[in-house]
Amino acid sequence: MNHTKIQLSDKEIVEKYLAGDVDSFELLIKKYEEGLYRYCYRFTNDGEEAQDIAQQTFIKLFENIEKVDLDSPLKAWIYTVATNLCRSRFKKKKNLNFSEIEGDEKENEGSSANYFEDASIDIPKEVSQHELKEKVSFALTKIPKKYASVISLYYIEEFSYEEIADMLEIPLNTVRTHLKRAKDKIVEYVQEYNN
Repeated sequence: MNHTKIQLSDKEIVEKYLAGDVDSFELLIKKYEEGLYRYCYRFTNDGEEAQDIAQQTFIKLFENIEKVDLDSPLKAWIYTVATNLCRSRFKKKKNLNFSEIEGDEKENEGSSANYFEDASIDIPKEVSQHELKEKVSFALTKIPKKYASVISLYYIEEFSYEEIADMLEIPLNTVRTHLKRAKDKIVEYVQEYNN
């Protein structure tokens, strides 16, 4: 397979696939599989289940690739499908009331886009970036799923507030609220972890 294909846009890759280049679909999988797995893991806290949901997402993409709107971001479509599959999984298991993840529709707090930069986190100077990442990753496993999913989509997958609101089917202000609360919780856990 030619490595220059990875530089193609999603639209170009899908167009090549639809034109008969079946290897192009594998490029989409390689491009999104790692981030999608991490995202699904944030919902499930189960590696096998996260992998299963990620695979189901790619199957749905394969089955619907001719219907995908190429003028809209494919990444948003993929993550929306994954979110819906996670919701279905939770509803079937009844382990979690998905309203916990969706959040209170009436929440209406603002947030600071630079919260982590502004927050006074008492982290010793000798703490490396690697150690800080470990601490934040640990904190992400401790915060409520509704907050972890928003943090993951915003900071890790780099979706906008609007895209997150559309994917999770929650109001824009709820996204902001969840993001602020998630950052507050992470700061709290990182400080606890330091002590």
